[in-house]
Amino acid sequence: MPQQQASIPGPSRHAATADDVTACRDGDAGVPGVGTDGDAGGAGERGVRDGRGDGRQLFEPTGRESPSVSTALVFALSAVLVFGGFWVMSLAFSVGESLAAWVFFAGIALDALGLWIAFGVAPHLKRP
Repeated sequence: MPQQQASIPGPSRHAATADDVTACRDGDAGVPGVGTDGDAGGAGERGVRDGRGDGRQLFEPTGRESPSVSTALVFALSAVLVFGGFWVMSLAFSVGESLAAWVFFAGIALDALGLWIAFGVAPHLKRP
């Protein structure tokens, strides 16, 4: 019974055989730049090849939709609130001692609101 060797992912490091030459001639070598339809780009009908030789695409579709405009606006609002909260917290060091704590805690409240919108509200928004 012959021993099986462990397969290592990545480009093969063996000498070319007649089968490899035939696969390359037929356009199925799995090498970037060698396409299935003879084009020089290497994409063919299967998409961009990754060089592993297993026929899988480099970037496979995920099946997820792209983000909507409302999702982008909610993300922008939460980012403005979080970074604005950092800025407000930094202002606490340049105001009088009587207001410093209130300004700092206002910055923390802005950060908490921005993070709550990003991680608490946004994932539950319905897509149109």
